[in-house]
Amino acid sequence: MSDELILELAMCLDGKTFPKDSSTDGIDYYAADIEHGNPPKNYRLIWLFEGGRLEVLGIINAYRRKRKVKK
Repeated sequence: MSDELILELAMCLDGKTFPKDSSTDGIDYYAADIEHGNPPKNYRLIWLFEGGRLEVLGIINAYRRKRKVKK
């Protein structure tokens, strides 16, 4: 997976809200399934926010899912 694709997936998060997926040592982690591309493919993005005002988005993992996850 390229850095460009990971950035595109991160941009798909803009304007949406997500519940916290988990916490470890005071750090909150988030996860989302994202449909992206043409034809659409399914991806999973796991991230955290850092900084005094949560100004840093840290991507922990990003991978392609073989099938769509039921919501």
